[in-house]
Amino acid sequence: MIKAENPSETIAAVLREEEAGMPQEFDGFGAATQVPDFFSNVAAIHQKATIAEPTHEVPAAVDPLLVEILSFPRQHGSPGELEFQEWLGTKLHALNEGASGTVERLTSFRLYAINVPRLSGKPSSTLFSCHCDTIDGNFAKGERKKLTYDGNFGLIALDEGSIGGSLGADDGVGVWIMLKMIEARVPGTYIFHRQEESGGVSAKEMARTEKSWLKKFDCSIAFDRPNTSEIITHQGGMECASMKFGLALVERLNNKGMAYSPSSRGVYTDNREYRSLIAENVNIGVGYHSQHGRREELDYGHANALLEACVKIEWDSLPIERDHTKVPVQATQNYTGTGMRFGAQMDFDGGYRKYLAGIESRRTPAASDQPKKRGRPSKADKAMAQVLREEAAAEQVRLLEVVYTMTATEMWDMASNDPDTAGATMAALVRENARLAADVDALELLLKV
Repeated sequence: MIKAENPSETIAAVLREEEAGMPQEFDGFGAATQVPDFFSNVAAIHQKATIAEPTHEVPAAVDPLLVEILSFPRQHGSPGELEFQEWLGTKLHALNEGASGTVERLTSFRLYAINVPRLSGKPSSTLFSCHCDTIDGNFAKGERKKLTYDGNFGLIALDEGSIGGSLGADDGVGVWIMLKMIEARVPGTYIFHRQEESGGVSAKEMARTEKSWLKKFDCSIAFDRPNTSEIITHQGGMECASMKFGLALVERLNNKGMAYSPSSRGVYTDNREYRSLIAENVNIGVGYHSQHGRREELDYGHANALLEACVKIEWDSLPIERDHTKVPVQATQNYTGTGMRFGAQMDFDGGYRKYLAGIESRRTPAASDQPKKRGRPSKADKAMAQVLREEAAAEQVRLLEVVYTMTATEMWDMASNDPDTAGATMAALVRENARLAADVDALELLLKV
């Protein structure tokens, strides 16, 4: 076992050892055998590296700004959420007063975004992301939640007698981290999404209507992952960031006293919608858990330490490797007896439509074409069918790899935020169950003989 006192040195040592055998790129759409190789290599890193415990201390009191953010009940479209949007706009304009940045409103959702330029005046190539809405309930304007803080363990929770359906650290803590980074003048553009909990609705609208705006960025950093140990590079089984980028960010954060590792177990957050427009898109564990219910808690010690680390990182110097112009489309069965079709991921990035149009143009003659006589399939048709079968097999393996490691809460998130992937995953599980049942029947038959 490789050991090092500094966790980033440990990971670097493991990477040097594993470099020869580790895939340089995983786009989730290669041969089916590539998928287990990818996951086993990541597992090897986790097993061999002895990651140190985080060094942060438990703060004696909670930042009043975070308390104020969490006190708003922020169900999308509710009086509380609309009031919070007013508060957020006032806060952002106050933070920008006397500075050289700009505050924008984007899409029909009127999303707030603010940029903090570099000291040279050059714009940053990094986009920071969070969402404002919560799973909370519809409360009147002016109503506020009451919180408790356990100073022994650094945990923030919803008071037993408080209003609200949850603490709202998902993703109130992401809002807080970004506001504090703006206050510290960390270069970047900061976008505050709405209606993430309904399936990333505003992010989908951004990807559909603000392509040129999003393409200005090399990477997007979301602060919306539960717990404290993961930097998510894959969401819903789909690559959103390269392993090189994920590991570089792990190293920089762990050099600041954190204890992260890269993870492919992500389900969904807003920046998954940007994976065909921005090269590197990750989601960082910010310390909340048991989200979407009244038992939700926030590890404030972790969140505070993460903020201190984020303020010190040079984000624009992270390595950009992933080719986001080659984003695959997920494959699923259409259950009509006609084979495989594409389109489980109904993205608004145009890539789906172009890819599907390409497939259809190879399979279906245009109306103006002369009808072709039926005959034996050509070599090109057979090759196309084989490609579809291999891509479908790889997709099923990838979905199963993701769901086998999910918690019940993550499964709930997938079902509510990403029903297309949830449906594809259920179909993959049904097929896998049928295969295993057939194997059992065959074994029982052999035993009887």
